Amino acid sequence: APWRCSFMIDKEDGMKSLKAIRIIFTAALALVCGTPAESQGYDWPRWRGPDANGISKETGWNTQALAGEAKVLWNVNVGLGYSNVAIKGNRLYAMGLQGEVNVVSCLDATIGKLIWKYSFPNLHEPQSTPTIDNAFVYTLSKEGILLCLHAHNGKLRWKKDLASDYAAVEPLYGFAGSPVIEGNLLLLNVNMAGMALNKETGRLVWSSEKPPEEIISAELYGTDYSTPVIYTQKGRRCAVFSSCKGISSVDVETGKQVWLYEWEYYEGDIVPD
Repeated sequence: APWRCSFMIDKEDGMKSLKAIRIIFTAALALVCGTPAESQGYDWPRWRGPDANGISKETGWNTQALAGEAKVLWNVNVGLGYSNVAIKGNRLYAMGLQGEVNVVSCLDATIGKLIWKYSFPNLHEPQSTPTIDNAFVYTLSKEGILLCLHAHNGKLRWKKDLASDYAAVEPLYGFAGSPVIEGNLLLLNVNMAGMALNKETGRLVWSSEKPPEEIISAELYGTDYSTPVIYTQKGRRCAVFSSCKGISSVDVETGKQVWLYEWEYYEGDIVPD
Protein backbone atom coordinates (compact mmCIF):
# COMPACT_ATOMS: atom_id res chain seq x y z
CA ALA A 1 0.00 0.00 0.00
CA PRO A 2 1.31 3.52 -0.73
CA TRP A 3 0.77 4.84 2.80
CA ARG A 4 1.55 3.90 6.33
CA CYS A 5 0.35 5.36 9.61
CA SER A 6 2.31 5.79 12.82
CA PHE A 7 1.69 7.61 16.08
CA MET A 8 3.64 8.95 19.03
CA ILE A 9 2.42 8.63 22.62
CA ASP A 10 4.27 9.40 25.82
CA LYS A 11 3.09 7.19 28.67
CA GLU A 12 5.23 6.75 31.77
CA ASP A 13 5.00 3.91 34.29
CA GLY A 14 2.33 1.88 32.53
CA MET A 15 -1.30 2.64 33.33
CA LYS A 16 -0.45 4.54 36.50
CA SER A 17 0.94 7.65 34.88
CA LEU A 18 -1.94 8.77 32.60
CA LYS A 19 0.39 11.33 31.08
CA ALA A 20 -0.56 11.82 27.45
CA ILE A 21 0.56 14.02 24.62
CA ARG A 22 -1.22 14.88 21.41
CA ILE A 23 -1.43 11.97 19.03
CA ILE A 24 0.05 12.91 15.67
CA PHE A 25 -0.69 10.63 12.77
CA THR A 26 1.86 10.59 9.99
CA ALA A 27 1.37 8.97 6.61
CA ALA A 28 4.60 7.82 5.00
CA LEU A 29 4.97 7.06 1.30
CA ALA A 30 6.17 3.49 0.71
CA LEU A 31 7.70 2.81 -2.67
CA VAL A 32 5.20 0.14 -3.68
CA CYS A 33 2.82 0.27 -6.62
CA GLY A 34 -0.92 0.45 -6.17
CA THR A 35 -3.51 2.66 -4.49
CA PRO A 36 -5.30 2.31 -1.13
CA ALA A 37 -8.48 1.25 -2.91
CA GLU A 38 -6.57 -1.60 -4.56
CA SER A 39 -5.07 -2.85 -1.29
CA GLN A 40 -7.89 -5.20 -0.43
CA GLY A 41 -7.14 -7.58 2.42
CA TYR A 42 -4.63 -5.26 4.07
CA ASP A 43 -7.05 -3.58 6.45
CA TRP A 44 -6.16 -3.07 10.12
CA PRO A 45 -9.70 -3.12 11.56
CA ARG A 46 -8.97 -3.61 15.25
CA TRP A 47 -6.39 -3.62 18.03
CA ARG A 48 -3.32 -5.60 16.89
CA GLY A 49 -4.60 -6.07 13.36
CA PRO A 50 -6.82 -8.50 11.44
CA ASP A 51 -5.67 -11.61 13.33
CA ALA A 52 -5.01 -9.84 16.66
CA ASN A 53 -1.33 -10.80 16.50
CA GLY A 54 0.25 -7.55 15.32
CA ILE A 55 1.16 -9.05 11.93
CA SER A 56 0.18 -7.51 8.60
CA LYS A 57 -1.00 -9.79 5.78
CA GLU A 58 0.72 -7.56 3.24
CA THR A 59 3.63 -9.00 1.23
CA GLY A 60 6.20 -7.73 -1.24
CA TRP A 61 7.67 -5.03 1.00
CA ASN A 62 10.46 -2.87 -0.37
CA THR A 63 12.78 -2.80 2.63
CA GLN A 64 14.61 0.25 1.25
CA ALA A 65 11.47 2.34 0.80
CA LEU A 66 11.88 4.23 4.07
CA ALA A 67 15.66 4.42 4.10
CA GLY A 68 16.83 7.69 5.55
CA GLU A 69 13.54 9.17 6.63
CA ALA A 70 9.89 8.90 5.70
CA LYS A 71 8.30 11.35 3.31
CA VAL A 72 5.53 12.91 5.40
CA LEU A 73 2.32 13.31 3.41
CA TRP A 74 0.13 14.68 6.20
CA ASN A 75 -0.32 14.85 9.95
CA VAL A 76 -3.46 15.55 11.95
CA ASN A 77 -4.02 16.26 15.64
CA VAL A 78 -6.87 14.01 16.80
CA GLY A 79 -6.54 14.82 20.50
CA LEU A 80 -5.16 13.18 23.64
CA GLY A 81 -5.27 9.49 24.32
CA TYR A 82 -3.70 6.05 24.27
CA SER A 83 -5.75 4.34 21.56
CA ASN A 84 -4.32 3.05 18.30
CA VAL A 85 -6.00 3.49 14.91
CA ALA A 86 -8.31 1.20 12.95
CA ILE A 87 -8.19 1.13 9.15
CA LYS A 88 -10.60 -0.21 6.54
CA GLY A 89 -10.28 0.56 2.86
CA ASN A 90 -9.26 4.17 2.51
CA ARG A 91 -10.61 5.26 5.90
CA LEU A 92 -8.77 5.63 9.19
CA TYR A 93 -10.62 5.80 12.53
CA ALA A 94 -9.14 7.33 15.67
CA MET A 95 -10.22 8.50 19.14
CA GLY A 96 -8.98 11.37 21.28
CA LEU A 97 -9.83 13.89 23.99
CA GLN A 98 -10.35 17.39 22.62
CA GLY A 99 -11.09 19.91 25.33
CA GLU A 100 -13.98 18.46 27.33
CA VAL A 101 -15.24 15.99 24.73
CA ASN A 102 -14.16 12.61 23.41
CA VAL A 103 -14.04 12.66 19.62
CA VAL A 104 -14.19 9.72 17.25
CA SER A 105 -12.64 10.85 13.96
CA CYS A 106 -12.86 9.30 10.51
CA LEU A 107 -10.11 10.46 8.14
CA ASP A 108 -9.30 9.95 4.50
CA ALA A 109 -6.14 7.86 4.84
CA THR A 110 -4.59 9.27 1.66
CA ILE A 111 -4.74 12.98 2.46
CA GLY A 112 -5.72 13.12 6.15
CA LYS A 113 -8.93 15.04 5.45
CA LEU A 114 -11.64 14.74 8.10
CA ILE A 115 -14.65 12.85 6.70
CA TRP A 116 -16.76 12.91 9.86
CA LYS A 117 -16.49 13.10 13.62
CA TYR A 118 -18.70 12.08 16.52
CA SER A 119 -18.20 13.69 19.92
CA PHE A 120 -19.69 13.35 23.39
CA PRO A 121 -18.94 15.11 26.73
CA ASN A 122 -16.03 13.53 28.57
CA LEU A 123 -13.11 14.78 30.64
CA HIS A 124 -10.75 11.81 30.24
CA GLU A 125 -8.58 10.48 27.44
CA PRO A 126 -9.67 7.23 25.74
CA GLN A 127 -7.55 4.12 26.23
CA SER A 128 -9.05 1.52 23.89
CA THR A 129 -8.81 1.21 20.11
CA PRO A 130 -11.82 1.43 17.74
CA THR A 131 -13.05 -1.81 16.18
CA ILE A 132 -14.51 -1.96 12.67
CA ASP A 133 -16.98 -4.70 11.76
CA ASN A 134 -18.64 -4.55 8.33
CA ALA A 135 -20.48 -1.19 8.16
CA PHE A 136 -20.03 -0.23 11.81
CA VAL A 137 -17.32 1.02 14.14
CA TYR A 138 -17.34 0.32 17.89
CA THR A 139 -15.58 2.48 20.48
CA LEU A 140 -15.21 2.35 24.27
CA SER A 141 -14.35 5.31 26.50
CA LYS A 142 -12.33 5.22 29.70
CA GLU A 143 -15.55 5.49 31.76
CA GLY A 144 -17.29 2.70 29.84
CA ILE A 145 -19.34 4.62 27.26
CA LEU A 146 -19.73 2.11 24.44
CA LEU A 147 -20.74 3.38 21.00
CA CYS A 148 -21.81 1.72 17.79
CA LEU A 149 -21.49 4.19 14.90
CA HIS A 150 -22.18 3.89 11.20
CA ALA A 151 -18.71 3.73 9.66
CA HIS A 152 -19.84 5.62 6.55
CA ASN A 153 -21.20 8.78 8.15
CA GLY A 154 -20.62 8.56 11.92
CA LYS A 155 -24.31 8.45 12.81
CA LEU A 156 -25.08 6.83 16.16
CA ARG A 157 -26.62 3.37 15.92
CA TRP A 158 -26.69 2.64 19.65
CA LYS A 159 -25.01 3.76 22.86
CA LYS A 160 -24.53 1.98 26.20
CA ASP A 161 -23.05 2.95 29.56
CA LEU A 162 -21.45 -0.22 30.95
CA ALA A 163 -21.66 0.97 34.55
CA SER A 164 -25.23 2.29 34.64
CA ASP A 165 -26.78 -0.06 32.07
CA TYR A 166 -25.07 -3.30 33.08
CA ALA A 167 -23.61 -2.59 36.55
CA ALA A 168 -20.07 -3.19 35.32
CA VAL A 169 -17.33 -2.23 37.78
CA GLU A 170 -14.96 0.38 36.35
CA PRO A 171 -11.29 -0.59 36.83
CA LEU A 172 -9.18 1.76 38.95
CA TYR A 173 -7.67 3.43 35.87
CA GLY A 174 -10.73 3.08 33.67
CA PHE A 175 -11.64 0.71 30.85
CA ALA A 176 -8.76 0.07 28.46
CA GLY A 177 -9.39 -3.26 26.69
CA SER A 178 -10.61 -2.86 23.12
CA PRO A 179 -13.93 -4.31 21.86
CA VAL A 180 -13.66 -7.68 20.09
CA ILE A 181 -16.22 -8.94 17.57
CA GLU A 182 -16.91 -12.69 17.44
CA GLY A 183 -19.81 -13.67 15.20
CA ASN A 184 -22.84 -11.68 16.37
CA LEU A 185 -21.27 -10.87 19.74
CA LEU A 186 -19.24 -7.94 21.00
CA LEU A 187 -16.85 -9.05 23.76
CA LEU A 188 -15.44 -6.76 26.47
CA ASN A 189 -12.97 -7.30 29.30
CA VAL A 190 -15.40 -6.43 32.08
CA ASN A 191 -15.68 -7.68 35.68
CA MET A 192 -13.96 -11.00 36.51
CA ALA A 193 -14.32 -12.91 33.24
CA GLY A 194 -15.79 -10.69 30.56
CA MET A 195 -19.10 -9.60 29.10
CA ALA A 196 -20.84 -10.16 25.76
CA LEU A 197 -23.36 -7.90 24.03
CA ASN A 198 -25.36 -8.35 20.86
CA LYS A 199 -23.40 -6.30 18.34
CA GLU A 200 -26.56 -5.31 16.46
CA THR A 201 -28.45 -3.87 19.44
CA GLY A 202 -26.08 -3.60 22.40
CA ARG A 203 -28.34 -5.95 24.38
CA LEU A 204 -26.59 -7.90 27.15
CA VAL A 205 -26.13 -11.58 26.26
CA TRP A 206 -24.04 -12.69 29.25
CA SER A 207 -21.82 -11.23 31.94
CA SER A 208 -19.47 -12.45 34.67
CA GLU A 209 -19.31 -11.91 38.41
CA LYS A 210 -18.16 -8.57 39.80
CA PRO A 211 -14.83 -8.20 41.62
CA PRO A 212 -15.17 -8.94 45.37
CA GLU A 213 -16.13 -5.99 47.53
CA GLU A 214 -12.85 -6.18 49.45
CA ILE A 215 -10.99 -5.69 46.17
CA ILE A 216 -13.11 -2.71 45.15
CA SER A 217 -12.98 -1.03 48.58
CA ALA A 218 -9.21 -1.51 48.81
CA GLU A 219 -8.81 0.20 45.42
CA LEU A 220 -6.94 -2.74 44.02
CA TYR A 221 -7.53 -3.71 40.43
CA GLY A 222 -10.27 -6.22 39.86
CA THR A 223 -10.64 -6.10 36.10
CA ASP A 224 -7.41 -5.82 34.13
CA TYR A 225 -6.68 -3.64 31.10
CA SER A 226 -6.01 -6.25 28.42
CA THR A 227 -8.12 -7.05 25.37
CA PRO A 228 -9.95 -10.43 25.14
CA VAL A 229 -8.16 -13.13 23.13
CA ILE A 230 -10.20 -15.62 21.06
CA TYR A 231 -9.18 -19.18 20.25
CA THR A 232 -10.74 -22.50 19.21
CA GLN A 233 -10.63 -25.63 21.38
CA LYS A 234 -12.18 -28.85 20.07
CA GLY A 235 -14.43 -26.90 17.72
CA ARG A 236 -15.62 -24.51 20.42
CA ARG A 237 -14.84 -20.82 20.31
CA CYS A 238 -13.43 -19.57 23.61
CA ALA A 239 -12.34 -16.20 24.98
CA VAL A 240 -9.55 -15.52 27.47
CA PHE A 241 -9.90 -12.75 30.06
CA SER A 242 -7.55 -11.53 32.78
CA SER A 243 -8.60 -10.20 36.19
CA CYS A 244 -7.55 -10.24 39.85
CA LYS A 245 -9.07 -13.74 39.98
CA GLY A 246 -6.71 -15.15 37.38
CA ILE A 247 -6.80 -16.02 33.69
CA SER A 248 -10.24 -17.29 32.67
CA SER A 249 -11.27 -19.09 29.53
CA VAL A 250 -14.99 -18.97 28.80
CA ASP A 251 -17.32 -20.29 26.13
CA VAL A 252 -17.96 -17.35 23.79
CA GLU A 253 -21.64 -18.14 23.24
CA THR A 254 -22.62 -18.69 26.88
CA GLY A 255 -19.92 -17.13 29.05
CA LYS A 256 -19.55 -20.40 30.98
CA GLN A 257 -16.10 -21.10 32.39
CA VAL A 258 -13.97 -23.57 30.44
CA TRP A 259 -10.93 -23.32 32.71
CA LEU A 260 -9.33 -20.96 35.23
CA TYR A 261 -5.66 -20.38 36.04
CA GLU A 262 -6.09 -18.83 39.47
CA TRP A 263 -3.72 -16.57 41.37
CA GLU A 264 -3.74 -14.60 44.59
CA TYR A 265 -4.89 -10.98 44.58
CA TYR A 266 -2.09 -8.67 43.59
CA GLU A 267 -1.16 -5.01 43.74
CA GLY A 268 -0.31 -4.28 40.15
CA ASP A 269 -1.90 -4.03 36.76
CA ILE A 270 -1.93 -6.45 33.86
CA VAL A 271 -2.01 -4.61 30.55
CA PRO A 272 -0.71 -7.04 27.86
CA ASP A 273 -3.10 -9.46 26.17
